[in-house]
Formats: sequence, C-alpha cells, structure tokens
Amino acid sequence: MSAWGKADRVTHERHHLAHHSADVAAVLMSLLEVPLFRKRAVAAIGRTITSKEIACLGALSFLHDIGKLATGFQVKAWGRNPDITQRGHVQCGWAWLARGEASEALDGNASLLAEWGPDIEMWFRLLFAHHGRPVSKPDPSWGRDAFDPALGYDWKAEERVMGEALVTWFPEIRNHAPPPLTDEFAHFFAGLLALADWVGSDREAFDFVEEFDPAYWTTALEKARRRLRSIGLDPSGVRLSGAAAWSLLSAHPAPRPAQRTIADVETSERLVILEAETGAGKTEAALWRFARLFETGQVEALYFAVPTRAAARQLQTRVNTALKRMFADPAPEAVLAIPGQALAGEAKGVRLPEFRTRWDDTSAARPSRWAAEHATRFLAAQIAVGTVDQVMMAGLKVKHAHLRGTAMARALLVVDEVHASDAWVTTIQRKLVNDHMSLGGHAMLMSATLGAVARAQWRGEALPPLAAAQSAPYPVVWTKSDCWPVPSMTADQKTVSVRAHSGWSGLQAAELAVAAARRGARILVIRNTVDRARETWRACVEAAPDMASAWLLRARLILTLGNGTEIRRELASLRVLGYGVDDIKRMLSRENLLVSFLALPPGLWLGHRTAVLFGAYYTNDIYNAIITIRPFSYLMTAVVTMCFVLLAGKAVQSRIHRLDMVEVLKDREG
Repeated sequence: MSAWGKADRVTHERHHLAHHSADVAAVLMSLLEVPLFRKRAVAAIGRTITSKEIACLGALSFLHDIGKLATGFQVKAWGRNPDITQRGHVQCGWAWLARGEASEALDGNASLLAEWGPDIEMWFRLLFAHHGRPVSKPDPSWGRDAFDPALGYDWKAEERVMGEALVTWFPEIRNHAPPPLTDEFAHFFAGLLALADWVGSDREAFDFVEEFDPAYWTTALEKARRRLRSIGLDPSGVRLSGAAAWSLLSAHPAPRPAQRTIADVETSERLVILEAETGAGKTEAALWRFARLFETGQVEALYFAVPTRAAARQLQTRVNTALKRMFADPAPEAVLAIPGQALAGEAKGVRLPEFRTRWDDTSAARPSRWAAEHATRFLAAQIAVGTVDQVMMAGLKVKHAHLRGTAMARALLVVDEVHASDAWVTTIQRKLVNDHMSLGGHAMLMSATLGAVARAQWRGEALPPLAAAQSAPYPVVWTKSDCWPVPSMTADQKTVSVRAHSGWSGLQAAELAVAAARRGARILVIRNTVDRARETWRACVEAAPDMASAWLLRARLILTLGNGTEIRRELASLRVLGYGVDDIKRMLSRENLLVSFLALPPGLWLGHRTAVLFGAYYTNDIYNAIITIRPFSYLMTAVVTMCFVLLAGKAVQSRIHRLDMVEVLKDREG
C-alpha cells in the first residue's frame, strides 16, 4: 500500500502523501509569488528573498505532514484493524525526527537539510504547527509502536518515495538554504504554511491521485496558482472600475470635509486616525482610502472591524453595495465575518459536512466565497466586514493566530469605534496594529470619542498637557507625525446640550425619562449596575404603565411568534429587568391562552372548509365522500388544542429556571 496524505472514508479514495505534500508546498510558493505576500515576507526577513530561497521554503513545506508516514497514522484509512494503535500525525512527525540519522532518512536526502544549521529544528517546530498552534515534542516513551511494520505497508519504502520527490521537485536544496529565520519571519511563515495547508487540502481544487506520479509537481503548481486566483488570495485579475476618485464611490457631487481630508493624506502614511462625529461620512472615507491604496498596489484586501454583530451586518450591506460601483465585473463580494454565519455579498450559505457549503443563489461551487465558509478563513477574504474580535485573535495566543495575522498582512485594517474606555482592548489592538504595520500593512482607526490618552498611545507619543489636549482640533485626521483639522460645515452640525442633575435615583431618572418621552423624544437611560437598571425600570412602569406595556407587548409577541433564540433572549431580558420567574410564567400562560382562544374560531372554520373541500374533491360517479362533523367534534378540537397549549407552556416554563442569562444575552446568532 502507498502512503496516503488525504483520504475519503466514505468512498475510500486516497490522495498520495507526496501529492498532498506537493499541493501544500505549491500553494505556499505561489502565495510568495503574489506581490504583497512577497513584500510582507521581505519585511519580516529584513532583506530581499530569492527564488532559490522560496524553493527551499517549498521543500520544507513539503515535509509538513511527514509524520503521516507512520503506520499508526496510516491505519486510520485502512478497511481493517490490525491491532495497531492510531496516532496523530504531528506527534508522529516529532517521533520521525528522533529516528536514526539524517543520512538514513528520506533516502539519505535529509542530510541536505541538516546542513542548513541549528535552525533546522525550529523550522520543523514551525512545520508541525500547521494546524494552528505549536505542538510540543512528545515524551520519548510516546508512540514507540507508531512506526511498527504492518502487513502490506512499508513505511521506509514510502519514505524513500518522499525523499526522491523532495530532491526531484526541489533541486535547489542541494546548493541553497531558506532565508534567515528571524522572529518576525517565523511568525509570518507559520501563518503562511497554515493558510497553504487550508488551501491545499481543498478537494475541490486538488482532486485525489492515489498512485505516485513523478511528474505531479507541475500539476500541483498549476492547480495552486489557479486556486489562489479563484478564491481571491491572488487578486491579479481584480480591477477598479475607474480612477480612485470620489466619483468611484458615490454619485454625490462632492465629498464631505472629513472624506476630503482623508483623501489628502499621502498613501505612504501607514496609520491614519479619523476623529469625527457620527454622520461625518467615516465609512466612505475609509473606502476611499482603501481604493487609493489598492490603486497604488499597497494593499490588496480590506477588513472593516466594528464592535458589534448588528453593526457588522448593517455595514456589510453598505460595503457590498459600494464594491459593485468601485470594481469592474466581477466585483469582489463583501464577506460577513461573524462566526456561525455564512454570508458573501447577498448570498447566504448553509454549512454542510466535510467543510462544504450550499449557497442559496446557486447550486454550483463558488470558489470566491471560500473565505466566507469558515471563521478561521475570514481574514483571508479580499473584502470582509466583521466584529473586531476576529482581528484581535490575530494578536492573542489562540489557535490560528498566525494564519489570521499573515492573511491580514496584505489588507487595509479599518477599526471603527476605537476608544479608550477598555484598556485591555486598546492594548491588544495597539500590539496587533503595530505588528501589522511592521510588515508594511496599513491601518485606519475611526472614532467619535478617542480622547487624548488613547490618541497619544496610538501615535507613540507622550501624553500632552491638559491645556494642549483641550485645545486639540476636532474633527481631525491624525497620522504618526501630523495633524489635519477637518473644515467644519455648519449645515451638518448638530447641537447637544448637557445638564447636570443633583440626584440620579431610579425615581428621578424615571421622571425625567417619562417626561421627555411624553414630549415625543426617544429615550435611552444608562445605569451602571443591574440593580439600578431594575429600580429605574420599575419606576418607569409605575409612572407610565401605558408606555411600559408597549414594550412588554413587543416582548410578548416575540415570546409567542419568535424563534428559539429570540424567545430565550426576551426571557433573559425580562429577568434582568426585575421580573420574577412566577411573573414570567403568568405572563406566558395568559399570553398563550389568549392567542390560542383568539385563533380557535378561524381555525375551526378553516378546518371545516378543508374537510368539505376534501369530500367534494373525492366525490365521483363511483362513490360519494360524505363529511359529517358533529358539534361534539368542535368541542373536542377546542379541548385538545387548549390542553396542548397548556402542556407546551409548561415545557417552556420549566426552562425558565435553567436559563443562563449571561450566556443568552451574548447575542450568539447563527
């Protein structure tokens, strides 16, 4: 039996280990042919990288799954169980490294890699992290049987095949070595390899070839380049529909002052901060900035990060509409980067087994939506709009942080609602943005309320004196070293008044809120504790029961008509607002009984009409279908219906006690 690298356990089809290894190596080398990925690699290394060095990186990538040679791994796809313990291939990779001398491994060709010096172990540590996190060396006693012989499988013979392919497909390793392994490039390479493994493991692009083909490398390169173009990681075929002028984004005759000021900032500035009030046109300013950077080849992608899911969903629609105007057909689609949801452009996807997705607008595969089909790949999208946590995970020690950071390196990172209220968020974002810019990436931060402390931190300068902070211009555009005040437009300005109150008890807040609401205002009352919020709510209910009932009517309608997520969220909201379990039970019972009682008459009439029509339809010359409905039938129908409603209500009520309010109110949709 040949060593397999990918296998279908349903159809029992297999892909030779050398072929899968070639697929991943070809994707990695093809990514480094994409101009911006190569520029980011150069920035991480600190000098230019040659084609020979890229070939050596390809050779290393070819060995990322070398642990799959182990009998303990190969047995996973065999149709028999020869009493061999199944083993993970990454741990087996470490075990393979510990076996024998380099002169004996890979048909003796491993000695070529050993000549690369002491960094070779670190290279393998990076190779074995291709599933998203580093894997430590197992204990020497681990897996001693992993490479035991098995009937019909000779792992040493398969290793010789891998060694032959290594020197045939990557002859550069005889006389060249990979580039210097700086800390920055180690992180970048780890992400690039993980990304290449995701792409190279996609069967839609790399069909299975079971028997070893010495000429497969050429096929792998062709498939890799074609796949990168189709999924948007190689955007060489994507073009703006015109020059990156204001008319590219909007039909409005002229940009707003903030937008015009952003456009005047040189594209060489890697960090741009826009402070302006809501409604100043910050979103279009960011898109204009992206268009100008894309036009000059400084970015190839865009990630628009916002604080909440609701904001991301709304913004994704706006951005997707703008893309249709900005780009020539076929324009890239904006991916919604919210875990659990698959949305690309206007199309919704349903995830299927084996990493497949069915889209509602076509039955055909859509490679361009590859990044939208899994949360790990969101930052590999050419255009994505999502929550800021997806970006922040590139700056934390979490699984696939390297993949996210490397994929994002080619993008303009736009972070909306940057503010100083959350110190831990600011710290993570600053580290992330600084790392992103150190590779040559661009970032744009937007906020209506940034503040002098956060501004100084982002710009890497000392906190200014109070007088200087108070006199700082607003609205304004900042870079690392400069400041551009935004000209004001009187017509766009709004007046906000602030009044101090001596007390802010629940009763006092309720009196102010109710009085303003009766004048037609829209009211938001903010309290800093749950107890204060409950106190204020009760005071509002007592002061204006008619207004409170309008809110409760909405909640009751959702409890009656909503889906499971909405019902749990509304129940949790009622609990937070101070309603006890018994109060909610009574509310549910009354509401369900009322709705059922009101639905009975039309339901009975509809049932009667359906029965009559059924009888008429099946009456013919041979027999008559006579429908007889006695008054007792109506009574029994009503009784059974009401009993069912009561039982269903009891089932729902029993879940109120087990409701995790914190978990439900986290807004996990999809």
